Amino acid sequence: MPDWEERITNSSRPGLRLEHVVRYRAAAPIVLGSDVWCDLGCGTGTASSVALEGFTGRAVLVDADAESVSTAATTVQASSVTELVADLASHEGLLAVERLVEPAEHACFTCFEVLEHLSPFAPLVEWLVRLAAERGHTAVLSVPNDAFQSIENPYHHTTWGDGAFAELTTLLPEDHVVATQIVLSGSCIAPTGSRVTAETELPRSQVPSHFIVAFGSRAGELGHAVELTAVDLDASRTWERQREADLAYYQTLAARAET
Repeated sequence: MPDWEERITNSSRPGLRLEHVVRYRAAAPIVLGSDVWCDLGCGTGTASSVALEGFTGRAVLVDADAESVSTAATTVQASSVTELVADLASHEGLLAVERLVEPAEHACFTCFEVLEHLSPFAPLVEWLVRLAAERGHTAVLSVPNDAFQSIENPYHHTTWGDGAFAELTTLLPEDHVVATQIVLSGSCIAPTGSRVTAETELPRSQVPSHFIVAFGSRAGELGHAVELTAVDLDASRTWERQREADLAYYQTLAARAET
């Protein structure tokens, strides 16, 4: 059974939280050097608040869910935080964001795991491309590789893969920078209480979980990011058992409803 958790919180699986943290880590060199950082689809701020410690500029947090924006505003570190509840598929929503971001000498827009939730998503992309061209701002986007999941996500309006992502890049400036996110797995042995630094060599051929693209004046600063976390086996097993129990419960309800 796939995990359709679309909003990350502190109670989400550690591996899932880490997946989101890594994206913000990669964008950190651009964000930390910007006077305004605008997080489109900010969610609860669980990942960005971990990855972007030390940001001293102004943060603009945007999401369609008011409760998530409010939560993010209490966790994100910045000199000032502006909250906005907006529909990023609408012209009105994009104009509301632009009014809050400008005037800015340089703004960085992060837009992770958002495009697949929008219908249509093209206005958002075209708007970001315009701001990059006219104002010199930078945007970092991500979309999932649905071939990696191979099961249709009921919360997504569009399906993404190599072909769809390649088509997306045709809408972007020619000097855009592309990266892929790879899922890692491992184990560790170390003396109790010691600190460990791990290195790994990525295989040449690997199915990415997500596609990343940056464009704008500072797209070349998109960084490398690798994060590791220890797995709480007890909590993980408890989570899996609860998930199995929930599945069995809802399957029983569905079976009763059919009779």
